[in-house]
Order: sequence, then structure tokens, then C-alpha cells
Amino acid sequence: MDGYTPIRSFVFMQSVHPTANTLVSHLSLDAREVSFSSRESIEREVPQPLVEACEDLYGKNVRVHRVGLATDGDLTASLWVDADHLSLHNRLTALGYGDETVIPDRPAIRMDFRYSERTTSQELSSLTLAATRRFEPQEATWIESWSPEEIRRRALFSDKTTEEYAMELGYYRDHRGGRYYRSYELWIKAYPDAGAQDANLRKIPGYALLSPEARRLLARQYSIYSRLCDLSPETVTATRHKIGLRLLTPETLVHGTRYDHEKISSIASRGILSSEFRGGNEKRMCRYCSEFFRVPRIMSVREYVEYYHTPEAFFTTMQGLVPFYVDRLESELFPKRSSDEAFVAFFIDTEHGDLSELLDREAYRWTDAEMRELSKSLPYDPQSPEAGRMSAILCGIPSRYIAWVLVSNAILRSPEDIGHIRGSFGPDVFIFSLDGEIVPERRVSVMEDDTPNWLRS
Repeated sequence: MDGYTPIRSFVFMQSVHPTANTLVSHLSLDAREVSFSSRESIEREVPQPLVEACEDLYGKNVRVHRVGLATDGDLTASLWVDADHLSLHNRLTALGYGDETVIPDRPAIRMDFRYSERTTSQELSSLTLAATRRFEPQEATWIESWSPEEIRRRALFSDKTTEEYAMELGYYRDHRGGRYYRSYELWIKAYPDAGAQDANLRKIPGYALLSPEARRLLARQYSIYSRLCDLSPETVTATRHKIGLRLLTPETLVHGTRYDHEKISSIASRGILSSEFRGGNEKRMCRYCSEFFRVPRIMSVREYVEYYHTPEAFFTTMQGLVPFYVDRLESELFPKRSSDEAFVAFFIDTEHGDLSELLDREAYRWTDAEMRELSKSLPYDPQSPEAGRMSAILCGIPSRYIAWVLVSNAILRSPEDIGHIRGSFGPDVFIFSLDGEIVPERRVSVMEDDTPNWLRS
């Protein structure tokens, strides 16, 4: 679409606060253009007697261009519907209440509803709603969208980035196609299959209590996550093989969890996904986020295992500088040498280009109001120790970006568990033992006489 169509909408100012029994003749509205970006916006732009009819048409994807409520002389309420994007049934229905006309550059059908001086607001509402109920749901082929270049041209004299400018306008970006829509609701209408995503979001605990801005952010992130899940497996093979060098970098994220077959199958299928998106509501520092640890510097897997096994030193000044040591936070969720419990850790190489948009909203380092609403308990200083050490990715990361799996000794002793991990993630995902070595693809049961030294300790 070349250029863009200016959007003109008006907020209806009531001279009398209407009730069901308010006489329509006490209200007045000259014919004005309207442009609904959401169901919520209808009540702000339309006089009360026409709200229910406009909501009904909006729900059926029938576009309303203009509304009017004449109270001088000819007592008529009018709705102008878009004539270019009506199904045959809806066109014939609209013509039963009026005639075709043209409002500035747009064909429309004007539907007129006459009333008397004694007609109440509720009576006119019932009259117009009875008419719109004759319409049938149709495809929303009228919804406009804009490319990033078109939005950038509109923001030419703004000091904001394209994304910031679009978000300020309340626009929603479809991260599958990259185009911008006036709202998340209109995007849902434009893409019927997006309704499934919307239904999934509405099931998330606490979603209904979020602000529209926070919901839009959550929908944006979930859209990116879903698109990455649909990519071809070949897109990440090179990344997985690149780290055959066995070097971790500060861009590597690590997620640890207790092992069980069902959990491994879920992660292999859906990735490391926030519990809210999996039907749960676990108590964690950051809601709606999957939590990770950052690798502190370039190191091998073996060096990283040594790193998180080494207690941290803290100092107290009550009696001078007296050191005391505590286990690192990582050790609570990562495989441990001294434990027979079954734990796994997943390594994500975030340098893969496809992940840049998904990682853009990192809760420890992004401080806008929407992210604060979603992650209330986090420190919001991007320079804080927590921000340098931990990461919380809104929604989560698809399984295709898991490059390595680190397993505990208890799992290593079980050919069944190793086989389940390898079968779930495939041969491109390397499995590492706690000594930093890749577990052979074919491994027999560990017998007493061939137990490695590092397992005997």
C-alpha cells in the first residue's frame, strides 16, 4: 500500500449524560466520521443510542464510516457502512434501510432510522440493534496496514525510532509479515488464524487484569515466539555445530531444571516457555518470563561447571573485612557433582540472528512501564549485578535454539534417560557430562569396572 490514509475520528461529547430513558431529542450529533480501532473505542466515538448497533457491526467485521443523530426537523439516526467491503447478504441487508451514497472518496450505504420526539435512548438502541442483527459475520477485508518504511516516513520529523513511534500511536506489529496495524484487535480481525493466538493469551493467569499496553506487548512477544517455532529446522543447524568448539560466551543463556520425562518432552516440543503459557502459575521473580543465567565470560563447559560449583565470597565489615561463602544461585537448579538428584541445564546461543527481536524485551534490562507491569519484583537498574548475571525473556525461547544439554550423574547412569533426551532433541543437540565431555551417541550401562574417575569422586 503506497502512502497511508489519514485517520479522522472524533470523541462524542454528550451535552446530556444519557440514560435508558433519556429522550433522543435531547441529544444531538452532526454526522461525523468514525474509525474504530477496538471495541472499547466505540463508546467514546458514538452517541449512546447507537453504541450497541455499532458494536454489533464491529463484531461482524462490517465497517462503519460515519454516524449521525439529527434532532432538528427530520428526526433520523443514521449509520454509514462501507459499501466496498460488504458481502452480498450484508449489502442487500444494508440497502433495505437506505441507499448508496458517497462520503469523501468512499462509497457507503446510509442506513436511516426514524424516531419521534418521545423516543427514548433505549428504544432507539433496540431499533438500530434489531436492524444490525440481520447482518452476518464477514471477512474483514477493509483493514489497513503499513510497512515499516511507511511508518518511518510518517515519523520523519520525530526523534523516536519507528517502533517507538508506532507504539506511541498504539499500533501493533505483525511479526510474521512485519506490517503495522492500528491495533491488536484489528490485526486479529485481519488474520482469522490469529484468533487462536488470542484465545491462548486469554487463558494466561492474570491476563484480564493487564493494561491494554501490557497486553499488546505480551501479544507482540508471543507472536514472535510462535513465528520462530515455525521456522525450518535447518535455520539453526549451523549455530549448533558452530559451538562444537565447546566455548560459551557472555551471550550464552543457561536454564536449569529438575529432570523428568514429561518435562523434557515439553521443552523439546515448545521450548523454555514461561509457566503461564503452559497453564501454570509458578512463583518466580518475573511473571510471564522464562528465567536464565548468563555465562560470565568466555569459557568451556568444564570451566562453567567449575564456576557454578565454586561458592561466592561475600564480606562483612562488622569486625573488619571478614569473608563468608555461599553457594551460587545457579547451583540450586543446575546438575551438581555431589548430588544424586536428576537435573539438566540447557544452553542457548543467543547470537543467532533470528532471536534478536525475541531477546529485545529482556526484563532485567528493559525499563518501560509495560515491562514494569509484567515484572513487578525485578530490579530496574540495567547496571545492577542481577542484570549482569541473570536474564528473563518475555514468553520464552523455542526449543530449536537449544544447542547443548548438561546432565547430572544420575541421568548419565541411566541409558533410558540419555536415550529420552537424545530422542527428544535429536542428534544436533550435544549432551554434556559434568566433566565437560560430550556423551557418546551410543552409550552402554556404566559398570563398576569402567566407571570414570570423575564419577567415583
